[in-house]
Amino acid sequence: LRAQRTRVRALLFDAKNLFSALQEAELGQRGYLLTGDPAYLAPYEAGIVAVQQHRASIARQSLDADLPHIDLAGLSPLIDAKLAELEETIQAQRRGDAAAALRTVQSGSGKRLMDEIRNRIGAEVADVGRTLDARVALHSGQVRQATIALRAGHAAAITLLVLAFIWLRREHGRVEQQVAERTAQLQETVENLRSSEAFVRAIGDNLPGGALYSLGLDENRKPA
Repeated sequence: LRAQRTRVRALLFDAKNLFSALQEAELGQRGYLLTGDPAYLAPYEAGIVAVQQHRASIARQSLDADLPHIDLAGLSPLIDAKLAELEETIQAQRRGDAAAALRTVQSGSGKRLMDEIRNRIGAEVADVGRTLDARVALHSGQVRQATIALRAGHAAAITLLVLAFIWLRREHGRVEQQVAERTAQLQETVENLRSSEAFVRAIGDNLPGGALYSLGLDENRKPA
């Protein structure tokens, strides 16, 4: 989007400077008509060159599908008509027919063309600005939605981690309890075995030597 903004600014620069170049050409024309001094043709000719350069640049940028366009199809006929009016008066002055050049200027056709070109460029520039604003708003909305989704994802991930931690703690506690219970059972069994062994030995001390051997309780006390 940043690169697109840069290209749009270049497009608007060309549009505005196109009109400025027309004004420069017109000023040179008026100076030449008023004075007959060819020195005034320099700004006229420079303005004509600049008009064509900016128009060509706008045409090139119109090939970019990602950029909003300025309608050259509607603007170029007006520009061509204004350039033709300027050239007509210049040629009349060069022929020495200042009256014909003056009549063309006084007809107001050149002023009407300049007013229409100004209005058309202004409308095109405003339309490009609105289009860019709409794209910026759309992009901002998409970024905002992506940010919300990302935050929601982070929140969900954190919730899952917390739940997993709680489950692990509970599971760990349950296992520890089972181990403790099993250990207690084993200890109880050992104690029971020890008690049984002591009991058997106590009985064995009061029986004949072969009795425990016969019962399989003491292999060391085999009868003689």
